[in-house]
Amino acid sequence: MIGILLYPRAKWLFAFLVLGVLIVALTKRFAKPPSAGEVADFAERILNGAHHGLDVDRYEHLNPRDQRVADLWRGTMDVGGLPEEWASAPENKKAALREIIEELRNLGTPTR
Repeated sequence: MIGILLYPRAKWLFAFLVLGVLIVALTKRFAKPPSAGEVADFAERILNGAHHGLDVDRYEHLNPRDQRVADLWRGTMDVGGLPEEWASAPENKKAALREIIEELRNLGTPTR
């Protein structure tokens, strides 16, 4: 807003801002949602302590679109707490997380 007031003849520059917002919105809208197998792999990597970089943050913000996958993903957070603490969690929590991971894997495999 301040830019429009300070540079009234350069309004065309703000088209870049609108274009950037549009690209981000369309990218988010048409992004491929994570499959059940991908969520299971992600959770297992974090549980085993083999994660690196921003894996934990990416897992926390996955938000799958498929309702069954989303429920199990939320279940991992409910049972295990914060993913950062999964590797050092007690064995009973780890076992519960492994059960949820197995359910995710079963969702990802087609049945005949």
